[in-house]
Amino acid sequence: MKRSIVLSVVTVIFTIIFAACTDAAEPVSVIRSLRTSMPTVYDETHGYTQAFLKMNEYLNEASGGTLTFDLHPGGRLGDERSVFESVQMGLIDAALFNAPVLSGFTNLMDGFDLPYLWVDENGEVDTALHAAVVGSEFARGYLDRMKEVTGVHGLGFFYNAPRDFFLNKPFNSLADAPSIKLRSMQAEIHIKMYEAMGFLPVPMAYGEIYQAMNTGSIDGFEDTAVAAIIADTYEVSRLVVKSGHATASPLLIMSRRAWDSLNTEEREMMMEAARIGRQTCYDTFAAAMLNAYDFLEKAGLEIKKIDHAEAIAACQPVIDELCDQNPDFKAIYDYVKQTRESM
Repeated sequence: MKRSIVLSVVTVIFTIIFAACTDAAEPVSVIRSLRTSMPTVYDETHGYTQAFLKMNEYLNEASGGTLTFDLHPGGRLGDERSVFESVQMGLIDAALFNAPVLSGFTNLMDGFDLPYLWVDENGEVDTALHAAVVGSEFARGYLDRMKEVTGVHGLGFFYNAPRDFFLNKPFNSLADAPSIKLRSMQAEIHIKMYEAMGFLPVPMAYGEIYQAMNTGSIDGFEDTAVAAIIADTYEVSRLVVKSGHATASPLLIMSRRAWDSLNTEEREMMMEAARIGRQTCYDTFAAAMLNAYDFLEKAGLEIKKIDHAEAIAACQPVIDELCDQNPDFKAIYDYVKQTRESM
């Protein structure tokens, strides 16, 4: 009887120990909150904001709440150059980044922002063409090469609304451009573009635009209508010239450290999230741009449209020069041209 009781007690003890060991061996869900930089300020109406909201909604469901973007908008984590360096070092997990600013690290992606690359015969940005190109294996190859060169993983392209000119001086044609000091991104391709159009480009950080317009350091800048409203820079402008010369080819990037911390399933989630983010940008900006121009007109700004034939002709020598000098520019230019023709 005593032996039976002892055996029972031993059995219970081993059962408890086995159960405890089994529980300890079960995987513990690790919540990855990816510290993420976004260049624009947080605004519910902006395509980038909507994109991150949709991506987090998808990731929450797909990962069971273990994977999310911890968004820091409006340059809180630094300007784009310092943010990219922080992503390289693994200090920032992810960032939305305008491709032209990457030229300080590599010019691999510059070709996707060639002058008027995405506009149709009516001067409007062809988003179907853009989606077909940046969602292709061809574009994926450039993202992979960017990782080899910079150590930063490219999740995919986003879409930004077409960029316009916001000016304080009269503008009727490119003949007026030589008198206009125009703020430019600190990217060679943009500087060459504006010089070819006749402007006097002034490389400057985005956050300096408002004050520079007030002091007369610049006579204008280029930006999307949506962003100009959110940043209030429209307040120091008198004229909007609709152009569509660039979309800045925004990229969603991740540090190697953050990417390597994900398992195969989580990586697939992140790639799908990037695709969802891009589509959200297309959908959001389509309506937002129409509302933006109405807002600007009611705010008292004159709205004109650039002569696209004249502007494209002025920029063509820049395109030819870049394509002659760099095979990547030519490959991208030719691929977009072939895709347009096939569509």
